[in-house]
Amino acid sequence: MDQNSGSDFSRSPDQELGKFIIDGTTDVLEPSKPLPETYGDNRLVILARDPLWFFTYWEATPDRLDTLRNQVGPDVWQKGQAVLRVYDVTDRDADISRAERSFDVDVTYDARQWYVNVPVPGRSWIIELGFRFPDGRFLALLRSNRATLPLGAVSSQTDSRWMIVNISEWEKMFEVSDHFSRGSAEIAKMMAQRWEFLRSVFSSSSSALSKAPPSGQEEPKA
Repeated sequence: MDQNSGSDFSRSPDQELGKFIIDGTTDVLEPSKPLPETYGDNRLVILARDPLWFFTYWEATPDRLDTLRNQVGPDVWQKGQAVLRVYDVTDRDADISRAERSFDVDVTYDARQWYVNVPVPGRSWIIELGFRFPDGRFLALLRSNRATLPLGAVSSQTDSRWMIVNISEWEKMFEVSDHFSRGSAEIAKMMAQRWEFLRSVFSSSSSALSKAPPSGQEEPKA
């Protein structure tokens, strides 16, 4: 059979590159071009990792840095330490002025990402990236979103409501699913096994309840 006849799925280089073209441009979307290190944004983002740690990454434009540098002067700027100021804003919305606690984490600004350890799980946090100077001043460069870390323990809520399963409804569902799954023996077998398991669980529960003595009475002894 002629390889050039029928269905020929070979692609030319231009067709292959066309997969990466959006709005007629290929500057950023060429498959061999690496992702940029920065995107020209001003942002500070925090993401929960576990109950006691969150991850943060940031980016600031040169104009934003220059504005802060001009505010303190070049001499004082050289003495500044980049820090993440961490605010506990649990039950405080996003108002950092009413934060329950705050602490600083010294960072390397050029790292552009950091892991932060917090003292208490299950709290909500907002951070500011800025510079702390020898005279005690702190100038914020960026502010993050608010993130809530998980509790890391069993929930204290005990008022959960469980769904009551109606056996007759399960029977109807099984009959319908069996009708539509006859074309697949594997699916039908799986559904049958699941149904038998559920029916045995409910029949065992019903049997145990029917044999249980009334409340406040002891079982008769043999």
